[in-house]
Amino acid sequence: MSKDRFSAVKSIGRNEIITQPERFQGRQGDFSDATVKAIVSKGYYDNSRDPIIVWFDAVADKYVVMAGHSRLEAWDQLAKSNSDMKEIPVIAFKGDMEDAIDFAIIESNRGSTEEGLKSDLEAYTRAVTRGKSRKYLLGMFKPKSRLDRLQKLSNLNPKGRFIEMLSGDAALSFPYLERNAMWVGDMRSSLPSLSDSHELELFKFIYDTGKGLKLKKQQLYKVVEDRVGRIDFNPAEPLNLENRVSTSVYTDPIIEQIALVNKEIERADKEIKAKREILVTAKKDKIAPKITDPIFKKIDDLNRYILRKIQEREDLKQKAGKVERTMTADLFSIAPEPVKKDDNKWFDEAKKVALELRGAYVFKSPYHKSKKMLPFNILGTVGFDKKFPIEVYTVEYKGYTPRYFTSGYSERTLRDFIRSGKMKLRHEQDKPDKTKRLRLAQAKAKALKLKFKF
Repeated sequence: MSKDRFSAVKSIGRNEIITQPERFQGRQGDFSDATVKAIVSKGYYDNSRDPIIVWFDAVADKYVVMAGHSRLEAWDQLAKSNSDMKEIPVIAFKGDMEDAIDFAIIESNRGSTEEGLKSDLEAYTRAVTRGKSRKYLLGMFKPKSRLDRLQKLSNLNPKGRFIEMLSGDAALSFPYLERNAMWVGDMRSSLPSLSDSHELELFKFIYDTGKGLKLKKQQLYKVVEDRVGRIDFNPAEPLNLENRVSTSVYTDPIIEQIALVNKEIERADKEIKAKREILVTAKKDKIAPKITDPIFKKIDDLNRYILRKIQEREDLKQKAGKVERTMTADLFSIAPEPVKKDDNKWFDEAKKVALELRGAYVFKSPYHKSKKMLPFNILGTVGFDKKFPIEVYTVEYKGYTPRYFTSGYSERTLRDFIRSGKMKLRHEQDKPDKTKRLRLAQAKAKALKLKFKF
């Protein structure tokens, strides 16, 4: 050990040593029973072992154990039957209390033994809070995968169900527990609005209902982001995930079909290029037309095939967009049932309202951290849901990455926003004519490279 940080080995009386596990204990228990039994079974205390590490607390006027709680417990048990055991060899740590706690919590035994998930998380959190470098963290929490794991899990509630289950033997009863815990930890890092209550709700959604286990990573993220991403999201309210309809469940098969069509287009294009190379060679070698004509015909057939596939791809994209629009449900409602336009008077009324309100607005959410007015664009489209008929396209800028959300809002909610002054038109407070309002919405959509039909 470094002479700058530790004293030479010395012996001090047992009555001069105290323990304060609440401050200096990195292990989840007070000491390791296995280590104590191994020492006591020999019948004597081996002074050649690594000395106990202590720190002198001037306030208590005692030496406090930083590392070696198990060795001290073994010494105490052996001393009961050996009256000659009065002093114990120690090494004293040089430094203030915060440095001593850093050593005890972060470094003591960290390189050789994992002392349990909760202890590792406490050590990692302490190191990050104290501003330790990435190089230091990699040295303490080897290998890198262990450090990455702790980084994600540290975002979770230390007293929550995920950490509780991971720290005990019950982990085997929960499929993919560590993976799902890291997913949720990752979400809590990227979505600060998620609370401990939301974390518990996610645990129940995944394991109590079993619904979350059926979702892939991106599907689970989308279910949560679609809720938290709403500009009027209230962090105090539950996510109500059991009633959430993830559109990706319906659009993923269509996206897979689009990928297959793209592969077919790519395959046909490669075949055309290969046949054109054959024609170039044939022209140089002056091959007879009766041989090259079938090749020209095949190229024409492949071009027509590609055009059909391109049209098929566009049809699939439109289908995916339609599913996305019609299957979007608010997290606090059940999935809307598709209905026919002709059979519902409310549809025509809602469409009229949507056209009247359409425009590029700004909105100040009482639940959003940003002090700026955020974009809030009302489109002139209507979904098949009586409760939330008006489709709203919103944009948030977090760092340099734009985030897009499309949600449904009721007329009453939107009019309340406007009446209260929380929502205003982008370029002027007074309501412009319909032509200007339409032009503003179209300009914004064009700027974002999005195609909307108004």
